Amino acid sequence: MVHPKNIKVDDFAMLKEQGVSMIRVCLRRDQLDEGLATLSLARDHGFSVSANVTHVTSQTPGAVLDTAARAEGAGADIICCADSNGHMLPADVHRLFSRLASRLLVPLGFHAHNNLSLANASAAIEAGAEYIDTSICGMGKGAGNLHLSMLVAYLERIGVSHGFDLVKVIELSAVTANSIPHNNMPSPLMDIILGTYNFPYDVSQRVADTLERFQLISEYRAIEVMHQQDKVARLAPRAALSNIFSDLSQSVKGVAL
Repeated sequence: MVHPKNIKVDDFAMLKEQGVSMIRVCLRRDQLDEGLATLSLARDHGFSVSANVTHVTSQTPGAVLDTAARAEGAGADIICCADSNGHMLPADVHRLFSRLASRLLVPLGFHAHNNLSLANASAAIEAGAEYIDTSICGMGKGAGNLHLSMLVAYLERIGVSHGFDLVKVIELSAVTANSIPHNNMPSPLMDIILGTYNFPYDVSQRVADTLERFQLISEYRAIEVMHQQDKVARLAPRAALSNIFSDLSQSVKGVAL
């Protein structure tokens, strides 16, 4: 992510040499011309470009739409709206993204701060956003950003294919939190995975038994295994019932013959 005032032409070549493939350009309404020029420069250097429309709650919806449309016209591959002040409610997010989705052709993204971040991210997804910004341990400006673990847990909970390993994401968060004392961890990581898989907090004995039985090291992985066990147990009676009906159907057919 770059601010137009902080980047020079030579920096683009350096970023390219370092393997950077996408640049997010912050677009302030009062510095829009400079931002669009930076966006065009990034495109000229071969980067994919995401336009980050900042401080959307400090502007009218019409101004946000105008900025987004001009960014699209300048060649942005993605338009991302940032709730920079952490002020939006889910209804605000849904209304904004529904309006943008009806006017723009490029994919939309949402950058939430950790005030109502998950609720707002959910509203953005429902309204058509395809990119959601997160950070490890929720680290970021102000109240922090949306916690990566919480978004992956949410996608897991609603059954959306996401390509992440929730346990590895949570373990990465744990390692990071232990390495960086000042972080924005919003809640205990164990609570995130317990809630995702619908386990009570007093499940420690079963976790211990699962660790021992499957020779696991990670408690998070043990909870995932427990979830799979319960899933199979719920489906097993249905499968048995299905077999009974299948056998009965075959018997009826035999009698009919």
